[in-house]
Amino acid sequence: ANRVKAYYVKQGYPNQVVHVVTRLDRDTSGLMLFAKHGFAHSKLDQGLQQKQFIKKYQALVSGAIDTLNEHALIDLPIGRDLSSLLKRQVIETGQKAQTEYWLKKRKTPFALVDIQLHTGRTHQIRVHFSAIGCPLLGDDLYGGAMELGIQRQALHCYSLSFYHPFSGERLFFELPLASDMAQVAQQI
Repeated sequence: ANRVKAYYVKQGYPNQVVHVVTRLDRDTSGLMLFAKHGFAHSKLDQGLQQKQFIKKYQALVSGAIDTLNEHALIDLPIGRDLSSLLKRQVIETGQKAQTEYWLKKRKTPFALVDIQLHTGRTHQIRVHFSAIGCPLLGDDLYGGAMELGIQRQALHCYSLSFYHPFSGERLFFELPLASDMAQVAQQI
């Protein structure tokens, strides 16, 4: 948001309000979408509510990677962890949460997975993979391995697709893995 604000200032835009359409958890790399003005933001929010956005992620996971299927849907409710202001957990009384994944590569001690969210809970990917025994590398909040050179949760939004708010054209964007994750993924 600060980079976008600096760009607006540099360009001399009269309206310098930053309109975040899609967000990422802190220390997650990848694609985000900002709207240039409130009307565009409103139209894009309608698309979000109608589930017209497709966001895909890649993650490096560790732990019980031999239990990962080639393709699966993690369907576990997520709620607050009462022992922490920040942390979430799989809990029976939580909100519905669905994370679909595809195993791309696996080599002990870690695996690369493609992920698509069907719901949008706080820390959803991190919580779900921790719950199935495969926390994200570098994710010390949810039990991820810290010794493989990743100093943040190894999560990257690599694909974003949505309809342009005015032309209606379907737009697709992709971004290669961040360098820290790419270095580890090359070892698989």
